[in-house]
Amino acid sequence: METCLGKRSVILIWFMALATFCPSAWGEVCNKEQKRALLEIKNSTDGLAFKDFDGGDCCEAIDNISCEGLLTRIDLRGIDIPISRTWIPNVTLFTLFGELQELYLSGINIGGELQPFCELKRLKYLRILDLRNNKLEGNIPSCLGTIEKLSQLDLSGNHLHGNLPSSIFSNHSSIMVFDVSDNQLDGNIPSYPGIIQQFDISNNHFQGNVPSSIFSNQSQISLFDVS
Repeated sequence: METCLGKRSVILIWFMALATFCPSAWGEVCNKEQKRALLEIKNSTDGLAFKDFDGGDCCEAIDNISCEGLLTRIDLRGIDIPISRTWIPNVTLFTLFGELQELYLSGINIGGELQPFCELKRLKYLRILDLRNNKLEGNIPSCLGTIEKLSQLDLSGNHLHGNLPSSIFSNHSSIMVFDVSDNQLDGNIPSYPGIIQQFDISNNHFQGNVPSSIFSNQSQISLFDVS
């Protein structure tokens, strides 16, 4: 009898753990912590983000989320934050979605500096980070180049200034599409690894010569704009 009860206890504990750490096994994509994160993001935008989400299944926020067994894409490009308002998101909330691959946050009046977005290096599968056409200020931190799988980084149309750190294109960087056009960046044009395919730094205040690496046989560049 005791052995039977012991087995039942083990099975019950196993099911409880499965429900907590693998909610998709029960037909839900997000755990409780992730649901709270979505609600906090929603509240910080006065309900404009994830309009259809009420704390239930994450996939209910269908306009802003892509779900195929896992939550891999968050797209807030369509939310209409008033132009008179600046939104400073709690970036740590996005890091709770460990399977996230694409994060689109363009044109939604995000203010502040880029440094908090270095927290996204916790996301091991993030490939696309779109922050264009916002109100971001300050320097571009080199830590953005440490986001392991990041291949597309768009920071165009902000108020960024200072030098463009060459360390963002370290040997460990996976960035292939890089756009910082329409900012107030200055200094020399940095060199970059051969994996870069699109490199747009137009409408800034850069000086100096174009890196000779652009003309090498190993270069894979298809777009290079410094106008």
